[in-house]
Amino acid sequence: MARANWILPRADAACGKVFHPDRQSAEGYRIGLQFWNQATGRNRASDHLVVFRCRRCGGFHIARKSSKAPAVEKPPAFAATA
Repeated sequence: MARANWILPRADAACGKVFHPDRQSAEGYRIGLQFWNQATGRNRASDHLVVFRCRRCGGFHIARKSSKAPAVEKPPAFAATA
């Protein structure tokens, strides 16, 4: 009988992040963490949380990604007119 040689996700201490075996559980944790950050005032307008697959352990992790907000134009400096 043939065996599948799949690489299964496994928690790796060297990875240093919280391990989630599937994307669905990571998304649930991301939503909860997003509500927690809003309730405690830790979120910024330019940041949001994303779920990604780790190359090292094969599991899913959550990271903070900052979106580059367009620079706010400053009004011209006050010029005194004589």
